Amino acid sequence: MPHRYLPTIMGTFGGTIAATVPSIDSESFLTSAIMAVFGATISFIVSLLLKILVKNRIKKILSRSTNRQVKKRKRK
Repeated sequence: MPHRYLPTIMGTFGGTIAATVPSIDSESFLTSAIMAVFGATISFIVSLLLKILVKNRIKKILSRSTNRQVKKRKRK
């Protein structure tokens, strides 16, 4: 993003915040914040679990192919 667009982006962001903040009461803001933290935490945990599962799966697949190659070499 070029530096020349920064004032436009910041102005748009500031205007959005200025227009949104007065319409949110403190109870719904607190609820939204708690839900955002909860959602981010769950998303992070699921991402870590999927990363571990995929990593283990790839290791198993690679070890199988390596074992097959070793067995073929022994036969020759």
